[in-house]
Amino acid sequence: MSKTQIPTGGITADAINGTLIADDAINSEHYTDGSIDTAHIGDNQVTSAKATGIGTHTLLETINISSDTGNVDTSAFFSTTYKIYRIYGRMVRPSSNAKNLRFRFIESDGTVKDASNYKYQEVVSLDSGLGRNNSSGQTYVQMNNTISSSVDNGACNFSIVFNSDLSTSSDNVLQYYWQGGGAEGGSAIYFSGGGWYDAVISNDPPSKIRFFFDSGNVASGKFSIFGITGAI
Repeated sequence: MSKTQIPTGGITADAINGTLIADDAINSEHYTDGSIDTAHIGDNQVTSAKATGIGTHTLLETINISSDTGNVDTSAFFSTTYKIYRIYGRMVRPSSNAKNLRFRFIESDGTVKDASNYKYQEVVSLDSGLGRNNSSGQTYVQMNNTISSSVDNGACNFSIVFNSDLSTSSDNVLQYYWQGGGAEGGSAIYFSGGGWYDAVISNDPPSKIRFFFDSGNVASGKFSIFGITGAI
């Protein structure tokens, strides 16, 4: 039987529906730019493998503090699996007023890295003005100043990123930067900073991190640790 070709001008709008289209007849070459919007993407159809260029965050650990704790030590998480890590601190509160949040690295055998290898710049904005704190060789990194212990108008929230390459290269480094906000007796505080650990980390690589205040305890807070992979 001979076939007659129907010109497109002879097809009325909506005359062709899904029942008249053969399976696999339409592929990507038939889609115009912008023709597929979010309404046409099913739930859970875009996986992390398809989301290139933005990085995939994998939750490694969550620590919840609900009573006075001198040091908050993470589990071992530095490895060759990730080169970037992000830690979120939520409502981290000291046990007494006007305390400064700090951190150090810890090796796998429990040895605290407390030599003067921490370099950083810290900027804090308070109601009273702008403050700056820097170190060219300290035994810790100080992230902020004068955080209040008040349950109602105290504590701090922050995000800190670690860029770490635990390869065998002799010039590998561990860098960090952070930003956050908090309160001291009802006054707003903004803080940020960055720096690097001035030592070849492949010799004695860090395994985990210890958060602590300059004195007293961590009264409460939540710490969430993520490893990041992808095109970053």
